[in-house]
Amino acid sequence: MIAVLPIRGMDTITQMYKNRHSGHVVQFYTDHDALLDSLSRFIGSALEAGEAFFVLGTGDHREGLAQRLKTRGIDTATAIQQGRFVPLDAAAILSEVAPNGTPDLARFAEVIGQILTQAQRAAAVKESRIAVFGEMVNVLLMAGNTVAAIQLEQFWNHLAVTHSFSLRCAYPMEGFERAGDRDAFVGVCAEHTGVIPAESYTEMNEEDRLRRIAYLQQQAQALEAEVTQSQKVKEELQRSHVELQQTSSALRESEERYRVLFCSLPVAVFVCDRNAVIQDYNQRALELWGRAPQCGVERHCGSVKLWLPNGVFLPHTQSPMVEVLRTGVPAKNVEVFIERPDGSRLPVIANFAALKNTQREIIGAVTAFEDITERKRAEQALCESEVRLRTANEGLESLVQRRTSALQRLSAKLMRLKDEEHRKIARNLHDSLGQYLASVKMNLDLLTAHVPSDGTALLSDAQDSLEKCIIETRTISHLLHPPLLDEAGFASAARWFVESFAKRSGIESRLDLPERLGRLPERIEVDLFRILQESLTNVHRHSGTSSVEIQLKVSENQVLLKVRDFGRGMPAELIQVGANGRNGGVGLSGMRERITDLGGNFEVQSDSHGTAIVVAVPLRKGHHDAIHEEVNSHADVPPFVVPI
Repeated sequence: MIAVLPIRGMDTITQMYKNRHSGHVVQFYTDHDALLDSLSRFIGSALEAGEAFFVLGTGDHREGLAQRLKTRGIDTATAIQQGRFVPLDAAAILSEVAPNGTPDLARFAEVIGQILTQAQRAAAVKESRIAVFGEMVNVLLMAGNTVAAIQLEQFWNHLAVTHSFSLRCAYPMEGFERAGDRDAFVGVCAEHTGVIPAESYTEMNEEDRLRRIAYLQQQAQALEAEVTQSQKVKEELQRSHVELQQTSSALRESEERYRVLFCSLPVAVFVCDRNAVIQDYNQRALELWGRAPQCGVERHCGSVKLWLPNGVFLPHTQSPMVEVLRTGVPAKNVEVFIERPDGSRLPVIANFAALKNTQREIIGAVTAFEDITERKRAEQALCESEVRLRTANEGLESLVQRRTSALQRLSAKLMRLKDEEHRKIARNLHDSLGQYLASVKMNLDLLTAHVPSDGTALLSDAQDSLEKCIIETRTISHLLHPPLLDEAGFASAARWFVESFAKRSGIESRLDLPERLGRLPERIEVDLFRILQESLTNVHRHSGTSSVEIQLKVSENQVLLKVRDFGRGMPAELIQVGANGRNGGVGLSGMRERITDLGGNFEVQSDSHGTAIVVAVPLRKGHHDAIHEEVNSHADVPPFVVPI
């Protein structure tokens, strides 16, 4: 335990330590004169009491002590002669006990023990203590060897076990003025049984000393907090140092990976600084350039020259990279030609991007470019192949169009021939077979008066069968080609057919014709009638409807026929099959071919509410004028709408 003495003056200090048998006291000082005054009183008292005293001091302190002792009237020469006062040089003795700056306990015990023994023999008062003043520790402290100074203090304590002495050590406060000297100061105090503070403290009165103690306590508390904070900062710095090392290691690894990636990329890459000076490039860039530009010297690009795809020269100072360095906006997929030292040119696709720092300031640019020679060759081959294919396709399409046109003409011709054949068959049925049947009927009527009564029933049955045959023959003839179509036109034929359809099918039929409709061109009338026939046949077979509406409209430039039912509708795939020109099973392709041959439009509209066949046939101006004149000539005939 360290004893810090509440001392009221140096005389009191001297007196207190004079009565201690073997005290080990440390005195701190800021003023050398004050130290020497205190030591002169301490030494003078010992010498006056007949005790022995030796000094291990520096040259200045030994000389100052000698002058002050002489002023006190002490005959130091006689004391030295008697061996009771032994002034020694601290540095010289230190070199003996601490060779190479490291104290040696055996040497210390031998050298200092011998001095103590000799001083004890010279003392006038036997069995008295030996007073010692030592500054070897101060020499070590001022040399910056604090550890050795504390070790030497420990050697003094060890020596006190075998020798009786009172030791005072002295340290200047300036030796502990740095913040890092706190541990050393505490260590020095810990090796002493008493501590004498610097003279500024001993010269205070009691009240000032208490204030000073409180102030020092506050400073100590603040220092403790500062030390704690410093320790935390130190630990944080250590952690930061470890993290920095880890980050540095990771950065080195990252840089190594970047370098491996950069150099092994199959795409050419080079980097420029803010002034477009080349800083780095990879092996692929060197291969494409055909040369190795000097980094840090050359600018913009390593190629000899740049050319646009159209053959126009592109100066390096006008390359997209210059604009990227100015604006920071990337330039992507730029096609240029790079010229090599041998004069050859390579087509490349280049991409430019700006490099920015953490403040988002442009610090450079990176350019990646790729040789597209093979791509160009492939594109050229593909282009030539496409031209050949286009030529072949055009020839094939032309052939298909010609074949299609021929087929359409053939189909139309076949339909015309079929219609004509139907007309002939119908005429033959009406003119030939019909006449023969009528003749047979007349003959049977003549035989009625000559047939016996038992043959009357048989003759009547024959007449009924013949009448049905005549009616059926007339019906077949009209269905094949109604005479009304040739004689009166589409309107009359349509009325007859719709009325017959309603009677045969039981489907309510409504026919809506324009008022006083005149004659249409023969081909249009025949085709419209055939479409009406086919549409109503489909309605009867497939729709399941209970009613049907037929509407014909004639405008200035076209005839529009619409047949609409309200049945189950037609499947979309069936409509598509008919639209593709293949047999849809309901005569759609035949109807479409008829209208196509007339240059018209054929459309099937179908949903869950029913199906509508819509036909539009163009009219030439002469046709429309003829119809208009005939309509005006029959202005007094009422419109014909047939609800069946």
